[in-house]
Amino acid sequence: MVVSMRVSRVLVLILAILIAAHAPLRSEETHPPRRPERLLRLMKQMTLEEKISLLSGKDGGQTRSIERLGIPSLRVIDGPLGVGWGVRAVAFPCGLAMAATWNPDLIYETGRALAAETRAAHRHVLLGPCINIVRTPLAGRTFESFSEDPFLTAAIATAYVHGLQSAGVGACLKHFVCNNQEYQRTSISVDVDERTRREIYLKAFEGVIRNAAPWMV
Repeated sequence: MVVSMRVSRVLVLILAILIAAHAPLRSEETHPPRRPERLLRLMKQMTLEEKISLLSGKDGGQTRSIERLGIPSLRVIDGPLGVGWGVRAVAFPCGLAMAATWNPDLIYETGRALAAETRAAHRHVLLGPCINIVRTPLAGRTFESFSEDPFLTAAIATAYVHGLQSAGVGACLKHFVCNNQEYQRTSISVDVDERTRREIYLKAFEGVIRNAAPWMV
């Protein structure tokens, strides 16, 4: 029963994002619309196979569509510093440079510019920003993060997400959580006590989720 309820909640969230991604652009709506009656109606109409199909995806960049119910595919693209995957696009300053501006207004405009590039590439979600806390200059993706300071990271990332989503493109916070090195990152044991995890590593995620409501994490 518990597993079934959790899966249902995940599916409702996925459907909400799909609907928002294909809705007409409205600047005042910066997160998936809350229309539970429509989502629940779609859930009841879906077969088990269709529900499972939304939990996996078609490939690395999009979900499967369910044409008979009018549920479109959700398409995502990297990355936080400019649209990638072989698409010609602007290379924006790295995350460290963005944070060094101490200027949320500028980063908001950066988010809007990134949204324009993402929409031009016919994608609905940009896989960013990266808000992992900087712990070592030797980490291969330190440049992509904003700072070693959780407060500054949250402030800059909140402006980034607001800008991106105000222009109709969803943000995806990454990489959840304590993903602070590239070397053996898929196999190391990350051991963090509760206080450190909440005060340093989770703080930026909490701040951005509370203040900017990103579509994804």
